[in-house]
Order: sequence, then C-alpha cells, then structure tokens
Amino acid sequence: MNPTINEDNQLLQALQRGEETAFDRLFRKYYPLCCAYAAAS
Repeated sequence: MNPTINEDNQLLQALQRGEETAFDRLFRKYYPLCCAYAAAS
C-alpha cells in the first residue's frame, strides 16, 4: 500500500476518534492542493 494513503487512513481514523491534531495535519497537508485546484477552476 502507498505510504501516503496509509498515513491518510490513520489520520482519518484519528479524526473519527475526535483527535483535533489529525484534522490539523490533514488540513496543512491538503490546503495548498485545494487552493491550487480552486485557483485553476
């Protein structure tokens, strides 16, 4: 399995348990990508 996918799955599981740090890590990881996508639309 791709290490990034595995890490993301672990973060999503932590998020389901209510761990706020998991949200912060996912947000910081994907924010630039989301901004680039929005700017290109």
